[in-house]
Amino acid sequence: MASAYYVANASTQAQVVTGTVTAVALGATLTATINGKAVTYTCTGSDTTTTAVSNWLSLLQNSTSPEFGEINWTSATNVLKSTASTPGTPFAGVTGNGLVFSAGGGGAVTQTQTVANISPSDVGNANNWLRNGVAAIPQNGDDIVLQNCSVPLLWNLDALAAIRPNSLTRWQTQTGQIGLPFNNVLGYPEWRVAYLQFAGANGGPLTVNIGFGSGSGPSLERYQTFDTGENLTVTVLAATFVELLPAAASNVINVHNAKVSIGMNSGETVTLHSSVNVDSGGTLNIGAGVTLTGIMLTVNTGSLGLYANSSPSQVLGTQATITVGSVGQTYTNFSALSGSSVSWLSNSGITNLTLRSNTTFDKSQDWRAITISNSTIEADTCQIIDPLNTITFTNSTNMVNPSNSGPFIYGAGKTCKIT
Repeated sequence: MASAYYVANASTQAQVVTGTVTAVALGATLTATINGKAVTYTCTGSDTTTTAVSNWLSLLQNSTSPEFGEINWTSATNVLKSTASTPGTPFAGVTGNGLVFSAGGGGAVTQTQTVANISPSDVGNANNWLRNGVAAIPQNGDDIVLQNCSVPLLWNLDALAAIRPNSLTRWQTQTGQIGLPFNNVLGYPEWRVAYLQFAGANGGPLTVNIGFGSGSGPSLERYQTFDTGENLTVTVLAATFVELLPAAASNVINVHNAKVSIGMNSGETVTLHSSVNVDSGGTLNIGAGVTLTGIMLTVNTGSLGLYANSSPSQVLGTQATITVGSVGQTYTNFSALSGSSVSWLSNSGITNLTLRSNTTFDKSQDWRAITISNSTIEADTCQIIDPLNTITFTNSTNMVNPSNSGPFIYGAGKTCKIT
């Protein structure tokens, strides 16, 4: 076992990929595809391999798709040459929908990478790591450390997807972002891998600690794990914005004074087990693709956005701001205490609701009907706000403490009898 540090020592080199056209025919097609977008030249009966490449080149140089604009296009006889406009930014040969040359209808083209992309932001480049004092990719059982580095980790983020580290620690002195935005600044959906990926622990629990020490930390970071047979504990002490896709048999997520989201992006699916804890001003959003299995969500002086496709065993909020936007669920135990505020933007029902000590339950911004089976409310300090008359109480509410004005706010035509 060793410690592996990201040091970003690699040089910078522009990737070069060629397409050599070896056959053309009347109606043959030559196509370059990136990120699902294609530029195709259809050959005429008078084309040679050289004229076909020249005509194909003209179409590529004039393409309005920003993916093709990242590349400098040139040709020589029957060879189409593509060179990265920004050295160190890969456009082919990495996981995703990078550049592919193809031919049809009697045409033929051979694709070759003649110059590899090199970048200090490439996770798969051994020169960017220092392990036991030498340049080497992290191995199973290693402690991965991200610190004292302003260079972002952007490319080949799946290079460690099969590695089973003992731990990953990101210090606040790591200011270079970790992962890619889903929308490229050039105006297209990012096709490269966006999350830093690694497998589960090396035969034991995997510990991920984010935000140790002093410093600003990165503006964006994304982490994804794969091994569903291991235990995972993620603790985020400080962070501007962290996105997680954790896969594990048991996962404990702790969020302190940081902004974290899990499965909030389109198409992302995650299963959470065990427990999730938010405190010290932390914010956690849990997306619609997340399944909660026997999990307890605890929020103490923090914020929770809950949009999951299943309900937890219990939600407990103390001095918490909670927004529920899940659809068609039933929350078995939902408790909000000590000045908490709950915004219910959902048609999900509640079996047992508890409101205590200056807490509000607000249903004013959603018109969908819900059912609350059992409820306990401190009548002198708490309120249920339902001006659209959307809540049906199956059983009588247990009113704790006397109230002069009443804890329920309804719309016209609905009354509440307190006995």
